[in-house]
Amino acid sequence: MREDLGEPLAGRYRHLTLIGRGGMGAVWRAWDSGLDRTVAVKELRLPEHVGADERRVFLRPDGP
Repeated sequence: MREDLGEPLAGRYRHLTLIGRGGMGAVWRAWDSGLDRTVAVKELRLPEHVGADERRVFLRPDGP
């Protein structure tokens, strides 16, 4: 992720700034237009051993 300069993430999160990063991913501060407040958004890091087909399942917007 990066500083939001265009379309909102998932249609609702804007102005993303990095709060912290670790072994499981990163946490971003964002404005949630649906809740009309500041929230934290967690970006999960998939394990490197996960193959391309499994990644597609993890990344599906409607879930597995």
